[in-house]
Amino acid sequence: MSKSEKDIRIQYRIGLALKTIIISNKSLLKKDNQQKEKRLIPDDSYGKLSSSTGIRAASISDIINGKSNPKGITLISLLEALGVSMCEFGKIYDEIDEKQINQYIAEVTK
Repeated sequence: MSKSEKDIRIQYRIGLALKTIIISNKSLLKKDNQQKEKRLIPDDSYGKLSSSTGIRAASISDIINGKSNPKGITLISLLEALGVSMCEFGKIYDEIDEKQINQYIAEVTK
């Protein structure tokens, strides 16, 4: 695998990890709404992430869809808005295997 192919796969892996976190946050929000508890829920949509980070929603979409490689500060800003530490993100990122990356690439490049 060439360096550029590896870089592209890393971009998709980052995007898939972020998407996994957003889906998790949405399920937390749904659960809290059912229980009618008032808790601080991390951001769960591109619009909310954009509002809380100042990063354009289109840029967030490009990162999550593997079209762009986020700078460190951008990734950290997104993770903070999502309520996830770098360590937690690393665990999610590390759990993504090649098969999942291939499936995600197929999904976002339809």
